[in-house]
Amino acid sequence: MITGIIETVEQSNKAIRLSEPIGIYNILYPSQKRFILDVSQPTTIYIASPKVGKTQGALLYMFGVVCGMLPAKMIPVNETEDNTEYILEFLLKGENIYWFGAYHSTAMDALSRFQKLLIPYKNHPLLKWKKSSKEFEHIHFTEIDVKVFFASGVNPNSVYGREASIIFIDEASRYSSDFYAMAFSIISKTKGRCIMFGNYYGENNPMQQMANDSERVTVHQMTAQDGINEGILSLARLEQIRQTMDLADFERLYYLKQDKSNSKRFFSLFDEEQHTKDIEYRDSYLQVNNNSRELWLSFDFGVTLCGCIVAVYHKQTNTLEIIDEIVSKGKGLLHCLNELILKYKPIFKSRTVRITGDVTGNTGKTIDPNRTDYKIIKKAFREHGLRTPKFKVPSSADTNKIYRERCNVIFGATGTDTQNPIHCYINSSCKLLIQDLNFVECTIERKTTSEVIKQTKTGKNSISKNLKNDDLTHLGDMFKYLCTVVFWKFNFGLFLEHLNIHDLKMMKPKGLKEVE
Repeated sequence: MITGIIETVEQSNKAIRLSEPIGIYNILYPSQKRFILDVSQPTTIYIASPKVGKTQGALLYMFGVVCGMLPAKMIPVNETEDNTEYILEFLLKGENIYWFGAYHSTAMDALSRFQKLLIPYKNHPLLKWKKSSKEFEHIHFTEIDVKVFFASGVNPNSVYGREASIIFIDEASRYSSDFYAMAFSIISKTKGRCIMFGNYYGENNPMQQMANDSERVTVHQMTAQDGINEGILSLARLEQIRQTMDLADFERLYYLKQDKSNSKRFFSLFDEEQHTKDIEYRDSYLQVNNNSRELWLSFDFGVTLCGCIVAVYHKQTNTLEIIDEIVSKGKGLLHCLNELILKYKPIFKSRTVRITGDVTGNTGKTIDPNRTDYKIIKKAFREHGLRTPKFKVPSSADTNKIYRERCNVIFGATGTDTQNPIHCYINSSCKLLIQDLNFVECTIERKTTSEVIKQTKTGKNSISKNLKNDDLTHLGDMFKYLCTVVFWKFNFGLFLEHLNIHDLKMMKPKGLKEVE
């Protein structure tokens, strides 16, 4: 097939002529070759697991287009309902190519890799190039007057009105529908091709919809098993990755398995038998003047069932014990605070109370238009003659996925020996919290650049609920806020070593800040 394409190039006056074919295909895997050489449809989608050569294959495809070895356009002729014939056309002098990255950093990474790909051919008479940063970062092949632009897909409005002969879309599942409207608009006049590649991410994203619904796209897939067979991935390394992830996430990402229910367990590693026990929290247990035991409260706001959870963190053993839950269905934050303080006032008088919870409490004013929710908590403690609590609250509200992963890892630290101890226990009397951890599922939906997590109550009647108007307790939310702050503040990484997690920076919260 390659020979046929090269012969076509030599016969075409419009195409770029090379003195001899460039042997870039010898380094490709068979799965990459199938993707690169498939010109049967105007749009090609390549869905593959991470680190199996998606970007490398697409960069080589683009290199082949620049060199005139592969067609840049598919002009439809004789269109019928049953079949469409296409004329393959190659790149013309003065035409543009666009490479889109999901973010600016990914686009610049692709630019750097493309430059390295060009180094062996720097003396080729038709491949003289220079890099320019005017408007968009791009490489200009001066002899053939072809420009390859590298742009971020975050702001599609900045690219509207341009024209391209072929576009490449990296991490194609991470873009909004607005981006795709722009992308196809810039190739509509030129009849250019669209090459998109990525892995499954989010739910019902535009790439997946095109792959499932359109008859004018070609879809190729490559799983982690294909990567192992090709010698790209190590089976041992893949097993390490599996141990750090929720099983549904792992299978979706590395084996392209789509969850038909579009949901997965929120606290997927919670084991009621292992992680719950009867905890005697007598006054003396909490009042011991020992800095190694810290009293924590965690809140959630703006929900029907307002409440908080009470916990003790043991610094010496790096263990968190959830000892109590306070709920006030439909009666609001003040009622919840009154119940909490009435029950724990003697203990609060003798100990420092640390508070965390939903970041919206820093700005939300669900009760008093003049005070935020956290300031109301401060005021309640002062009115009862108690010392002001210490507040530690996550600085970003857009970290639900990170919270979920941390809680899952905490539950994953199970075992009976000192090498793999349990670091989180829940008092068996906390019935509502245990219910949440057992029965809450989450659905991650892609909306522009953020993730929205909706909760689902499982059981015989699996009913989708709105996050702020359901009949769930939200104690699970309070639990993940608490875990995020406590375990990352106090050397949480020590017991992650057995999970072989090396890139802790990716999981680390953006920061903690005191409540004003």
